[in-house]
Amino acid sequence: PIYGLIAIGVVHPDHLKKNCDAQPGDVLVLGKPLGVGILGAALKKEKLDDAGYKAMIDTTCALNKAGPELAKLPGVHALTDVTGFAL
Repeated sequence: PIYGLIAIGVVHPDHLKKNCDAQPGDVLVLGKPLGVGILGAALKKEKLDDAGYKAMIDTTCALNKAGPELAKLPGVHALTDVTGFAL
C-alpha cells in the first residue's frame, strides 16, 4: 500500500519560496526531525512503543516556527517540506 503525508500552509506572495529554486551550496535546515511518517505507520500496525508514541506526538504538535522567518531572509532561495521519501 502507498502511504504519505502532506504539509499545508499559507504564505504571503512576497515571501514565496519554491523547492525548484535551490542552488548549489545552499544549506539544508530541518525544522523538525525526519521519521514522523514511519512512527505513524508503526502506530497503525500496533508496533509503536511508548517512547516512539511520545516522540511522534511531541513532533507533530510542535509548530514549524523557523519556516516563516527563514522565508523572509534574502539569502534563502528555496523552502519545502522535506520527507524521507523526498530525500
